[in-house]
Amino acid sequence: MWLMKYQCLPYIMRFNHYEEFPYRGTYINMVAWCNQPNAFKKKSYREFVEYQQFKHQKECSETKYLKQIERDIPELA
Repeated sequence: MWLMKYQCLPYIMRFNHYEEFPYRGTYINMVAWCNQPNAFKKKSYREFVEYQQFKHQKECSETKYLKQIERDIPELA
């Protein structure tokens, strides 16, 4: 939200040990959102996830990983 407020465009570089991270799915989805300036400028991360879910018939990975973060780290969500 801070970056959006100041109209900054982030670029997340993929850390070579990201696969060891317990939230690697969220990391991958966050990279997909942040590294697409058009998506980042127009949607919050939650809106990005909701849009991805809208495109799929069953629960998509973005929704699954967002629920995991909400469950494990509610103050972040």
